[in-house]
Amino acid sequence: MDSVASHVLTDAESAEDSAFNQSLEWTLRRFQDRFASSWVTGRVTLTSEALQFYPRETTEEVTSPTPIALRLNEVIDISTESRLFHKAVRVMLASGQTLTFRCRAPEVFAEQIRTVAGAVRAMSA
Repeated sequence: MDSVASHVLTDAESAEDSAFNQSLEWTLRRFQDRFASSWVTGRVTLTSEALQFYPRETTEEVTSPTPIALRLNEVIDISTESRLFHKAVRVMLASGQTLTFRCRAPEVFAEQIRTVAGAVRAMSA
């Protein structure tokens, strides 16, 4: 598990983060309304600023489902789960949401997220 120390934000950063969190909450609510509690197939990518999930739509009615982008400076905890048929990375955000991503090598992916998130925190300190 990775615990992240909190840091002081400037007013501009606080306003930007507040707007981002409201946008993320809206996106997660919309995502939950669309897919309910079932697992959603898709692709997870890790960039130097965000962890992004691009759902693969199962119907042909909608060609462009809303992706989810998690800012790495919002990540407060990363854990893994590895059982026979279920391997996943859990990412907890400062806003209280937890997202779980299934993957083949959760320990490796979790360590990659920790490394990039650590670099983001170091740059903002």
